[in-house]
Amino acid sequence: MKCVLEKFPAETKKTVDSAIGFSSSVDSLFMSVLLTLEAVVNKLAGFLNPYLTRILQLVVLHPLSFSSSDPKLRLKADVVRKLITEKIPVRLLLQPVLDMYPKSIGLGESSVSVVFEMLGNLVSSMDRASISIYHAKVFGLCLEALDLRHQNLDSIQNIDVVEQNVINVVVTLTMKLTGSTFRLLLIKTIEWSDSNVEGDESAPGKSDSRAISFYSLVNKLAESQTSLFVPYFKDLLDGCVRGLDDAGETKSTLTQKKKKAKLNDTTTDKDGALSIQVWHRRALILSALCCC
Repeated sequence: MKCVLEKFPAETKKTVDSAIGFSSSVDSLFMSVLLTLEAVVNKLAGFLNPYLTRILQLVVLHPLSFSSSDPKLRLKADVVRKLITEKIPVRLLLQPVLDMYPKSIGLGESSVSVVFEMLGNLVSSMDRASISIYHAKVFGLCLEALDLRHQNLDSIQNIDVVEQNVINVVVTLTMKLTGSTFRLLLIKTIEWSDSNVEGDESAPGKSDSRAISFYSLVNKLAESQTSLFVPYFKDLLDGCVRGLDDAGETKSTLTQKKKKAKLNDTTTDKDGALSIQVWHRRALILSALCCC
């Protein structure tokens, strides 16, 4: 049995990869692989710890596991991933799932989204003790992923899809946190959203990207957890005021300094109108204020 489990993920990937070019054969083969994995996870979950990384490489990183060309294949892959998060204990599965994130970025938004779907399922299954142990790791990865809009990577074509999955994990996590822990993470997130303002003077448009991600998260928290979130909204007011007003201030001081002319280039278009990013940021801020 040990020999079979050791060879199965690697040999399966090799076989599937060698069949690429024959689409119908590849899809059928990968469906067979997923059905086999489903049975193995269902019946032998207790023996899979040494092989979790290789299994996750198949169901998270392999292009067929998140392909949109065959809905049945994608659905079965979703079932297998969900089963893995249900059958494998959090203490064994969390780190291998976290390790998939850096590798998934180069594969596009679908692979990254799959990672955070699995992470969301894991967080949902965590008890209070597990949350206490692992919340910092989970939150740290989510904050790193929220920075993808700021990074503007070529491999991520639809950042909104990724961002929504990341935010869903954060919301699920916050529902299990104590008030004091939640406030600490909120303050850390506020600091993160403001941290690039000083470091990116030469490219201030990036601050809008990070603010958009931040206020998208704020909106979701305000919608889904009003009673928990509203008491902490006072921590956001200064940032909201700056976010609604700073573009106007920038425009009014353009003639004073050459350095500030660069700032205006990213907040306004060639006709002097506010950029789409600035409008997006302002709309999110106003929406968050309305929710509270």
